[in-house]
Amino acid sequence: MIFDTPLHHYSPIPHTTEDPPLTIAFAADGQEADDMIIERLYGYKKPEKIIVVTADRELRSRALDAGARTLSSDAFLKKLHKKKKSRKEEKKHLPLSNKEKERLHKIFEEKFKEYE
Repeated sequence: MIFDTPLHHYSPIPHTTEDPPLTIAFAADGQEADDMIIERLYGYKKPEKIIVVTADRELRSRALDAGARTLSSDAFLKKLHKKKKSRKEEKKHLPLSNKEKERLHKIFEEKFKEYE
């Protein structure tokens, strides 16, 4: 994610903070985040592998001109929600291995013996 530098935080050079899997970058003082995004796109060998998420029409157009793909903010959020939902469904339907079944069966038998 790239943002303009906040007014209360002067920085003469662009900088980033990393908290995987998200990197947040701030443009240098006097540089707009949109310009920094486009500048970085032109620096990539394969900008077509980059997706710029934005609701800004001008940035979308500039990103497309630079060879990147774009996605609206709403479409991006829907995609994230769908991915999160499908991961939850995948976890619900994972079959148990035979070893795991045996382990659980032993636990059940031991608990059952306690109540006999």
